[in-house]
Amino acid sequence: MKRQAKIGLGEKINILGLEKLGSSSRSIVCPKCGRRHSGLCGIPGTVTGHTPSAGPGVTPRPKRKSSTPIYPSKTEPLFDVFEEDSCLKVILEMPGVEGKIRVSLKNQTLRVFAEGKNRFYEAEIKLPRKVKTEFSKKYHNGILTIILEVLEKKE
Repeated sequence: MKRQAKIGLGEKINILGLEKLGSSSRSIVCPKCGRRHSGLCGIPGTVTGHTPSAGPGVTPRPKRKSSTPIYPSKTEPLFDVFEEDSCLKVILEMPGVEGKIRVSLKNQTLRVFAEGKNRFYEAEIKLPRKVKTEFSKKYHNGILTIILEVLEKKE
């Protein structure tokens, strides 16, 4: 019994002298039947009407809408807390932030939320000293600086 070597569809198309399928068209004119379809009639190993993107029994993935942003995950930015006599200075590295930066202070915990293109930052920082509820923030070149006034002075 003679064993036949297995060859791929691309080699079968080359053997028949047909052009390879372009990315814009998935169907070819079959030399055997004369119809346009994605397989070749009568060639063992080919399936008529089969598309490579979704095989038999495989449900194709729905395409993602481009208008809905997908964030890889929440990222905790790098930060430093500096203690000075009358204030605490918190510096956070958050490159690529384009939208609104939300900062809240509750129970001596500073929470920071920021959103940028394909990025979402979230940080929760426990402050070493009691501070007033008012604070100032400044964002420039990917660096957020928050200055908080201390209630009791360091002795």
